[in-house]
Amino acid sequence: MKLLPGPDEQPRCASWSRAIALDPRGTAFHAETVTLIGVPAPWPKPVFDHPLLGGLATGMESSRGTTRVLAFADDPPSGDRLRVLVYAGFPMVGTAYEVPALELARHVADPTDRWRSARPAPERVLAVCTQGSHDVCCGTDGTRFAAEAESRPITVLRVSHTGGHRFAPTALVIPDGRMWARMDLPLLDAVLERRPPDAFIDRCRGLILAPAGAGQVAECAVFAAEGWSWQTTAVRLNGGEAEVVGQERVARVTVVPRRQVPTISCRQPGGVPAKQAVEYEAVGSVRFEPR
Repeated sequence: MKLLPGPDEQPRCASWSRAIALDPRGTAFHAETVTLIGVPAPWPKPVFDHPLLGGLATGMESSRGTTRVLAFADDPPSGDRLRVLVYAGFPMVGTAYEVPALELARHVADPTDRWRSARPAPERVLAVCTQGSHDVCCGTDGTRFAAEAESRPITVLRVSHTGGHRFAPTALVIPDGRMWARMDLPLLDAVLERRPPDAFIDRCRGLILAPAGAGQVAECAVFAAEGWSWQTTAVRLNGGEAEVVGQERVARVTVVPRRQVPTISCRQPGGVPAKQAVEYEAVGSVRFEPR
């Protein structure tokens, strides 16, 4: 309760998360594949109420594993076809398709190269949450940042709700598979130029390959210690210890709960209704051993 606004305060959730120093690490979504579907904006809340997205959901199981489905702002190439980008693997590799709208749900469940329109997708993508119908912070801060980011050498997509609107502007960077919080151009430049991540790891939400919460917090600790040369292939949790598997070594990290934190409702008195979550932290040093 101490971390909630006063009853007469009505802050935006992104502003309040900064005020209480909310740590974004551990808050990325978890997925093995990300599927982005081109759908004209504006979008309803939830985005899957859009008539072109019938039969789909935020999280789905597909032939390529746990899949996160997002809309991106796009004009369809024709009245009955939609652009679909499927990114899988780590680093993530994408394939672009034009899919008949009536076959969209089947394609998301089983994306294969048998589709005649299959071709390489953009290699470097910044997927920025801009869905204002879901949250005002993403609609304003996210949209502004997406426009600014178009000056950088990366394909910018305005996408539907990714979670974590309290960290707006928030975005997923492909092919890295990492989500970032409170984004601005200096942070984007640091990511694109592969600067030492320990200087800005406190704005990393996590690697989507890792389990949300303690798993992503542990992976962030390894990433900060080893830098961009480290490539995580798996993250396993065993009580308070996480095992972060790299290509040649295994890192072990102790992760403990830090505090209970609220996700407040934007511009509502006292920020209520508010949801509670656990903030985790990595303690001690990262321990390495041969794989």
